[in-house]
Amino acid sequence: MLKLFKSRALALMALVLGMLAAPAAFAQATLPTGVDAAITEAGDMLVLGATAVIIAMVGFWAVRKLGGKMGWW
Repeated sequence: MLKLFKSRALALMALVLGMLAAPAAFAQATLPTGVDAAITEAGDMLVLGATAVIIAMVGFWAVRKLGGKMGWW
């Protein structure tokens, strides 16, 4: 009986705390237009840079693999 009471009390406490914390999760301030555009542009530049690095790594791997088979490496 005591175990059931403890589990129900913990469940109720978790429910109350979750309901209290839920509005804080949705409270977000809006950013100015310039900041939002700068963040988007930085993200685009990051994707472009990461893509260039991956392409360079694949190219190096391909040349090394070919060079190993042809006796260059």
